[in-house]
Amino acid sequence: MLESVTCRARVGARYRLPADPVLLAHAGVVVLAVGVLLHGVGTPLTLGRLSWSASVIFDTTAMLTARRIVRLLPAGDPARRFWRAYGFAALAVGIGYLVQLIVTAHGPVPPALMLGGPVTAALLGVAALTVVIVM
Repeated sequence: MLESVTCRARVGARYRLPADPVLLAHAGVVVLAVGVLLHGVGTPLTLGRLSWSASVIFDTTAMLTARRIVRLLPAGDPARRFWRAYGFAALAVGIGYLVQLIVTAHGPVPPALMLGGPVTAALLGVAALTVVIVM
């Protein structure tokens, strides 16, 4: 009987919308940005700026979510180390995209810079290395 109740609770919980405001903001930004980017409204520079702006918001919410997960886990849980590293990685990548947004904010830029500058690449590398080392 208890197993049946547990199974029903899992099935019922699967269809509820999450009440977490950070997660809802995260999903909203993703849906909005993907819709605009797929529609192709604007110049490539405008779309690049939109993509970097959405990425900064995405990485910020990912960092906040990782912090919340760390707080939910028990003090000695080894998963806390991974989620701290993931939060740091999201912060580093977000800073890289913010730098990219600032660099391209002053007008037309060469196509090579549209793909990402050296600061963005370096911070992405630091973020990936941090998560890999922690794993």
